Amino acid sequence: MRTRVGAAFAGLALVLAHAGCTSGPSPEPSAGGGPSDRSAPGRVDPQVVQDVIETFLPIPGAESVARSNRVSNFTNNLQVRDECGGNRVPLDLVDGTNSALYPDLDLIKEWGLPPIYSPAERYGLDMEDHEVGADSTDTACVERLDKAEGPLSVRVGLDFEGVVGKLAFPWQEDQELATRTDPRVQPLRVAMAECLREGSGLDVSDEDPSTSFLKGVDRAYILAPEPERVSAETVKEWSVLYADCGEPYYAKVKELLLEVRPAWVERHREVIEDFAARLVELGYVP
Repeated sequence: MRTRVGAAFAGLALVLAHAGCTSGPSPEPSAGGGPSDRSAPGRVDPQVVQDVIETFLPIPGAESVARSNRVSNFTNNLQVRDECGGNRVPLDLVDGTNSALYPDLDLIKEWGLPPIYSPAERYGLDMEDHEVGADSTDTACVERLDKAEGPLSVRVGLDFEGVVGKLAFPWQEDQELATRTDPRVQPLRVAMAECLREGSGLDVSDEDPSTSFLKGVDRAYILAPEPERVSAETVKEWSVLYADCGEPYYAKVKELLLEVRPAWVERHREVIEDFAARLVELGYVP
């Protein structure tokens, strides 16, 4: 099962794989970002531009997670599904409720943390039909195309490497670290840890309550021997606890990130719009 450490950029995992990568006044906050996030000059649908922003410059919240997820699923469909004969996944498919850099707390509260979340139940799908590489010919096809014609970014003209290098990695490395050490955030992080400890009895770190709690949930539900192993019902209760305890912390993180994101968007406007325009040319619909 995924924890926040392993899932930090899972929403971009397909983007990174296709790319061949390794390793002023504050705006009024809104669900998807500040006003300057949406000020595209008109050559690209502003909704697509915003989807790209949420993909590479994510913030906490349901809208950011959903928009990023649509772009990731679309790019995955381009190669594995369209070029190599696999089944397309719905663009709104959520593979895991903790698979983004920041969690969608409402989704987690409703459907549960990764150990008990079931995409098949939520979407009514036979998920084996939608697993990447479930059919060995899919994997062989992808490898053959990559070797013969280059990665997807080369074949379809999506500059994954440029956008990831200029936006995604710096955003995570610079802004998330800065936010985590911000004195306006630290007390809320400690309060989140205390709330999770008191409500679950698990060992939760003040420095990283999310990761330590999610690891503890996995250990208690998956790795603990019987009869110490907790039930799915307990994990569901912990899922609600995680959302409730984390809400003040992630709300402040979102507020602080929205103070700085418009400047990042304007600084990299051309890169963002070029990527968005190419998505549209390839058939992406917001």
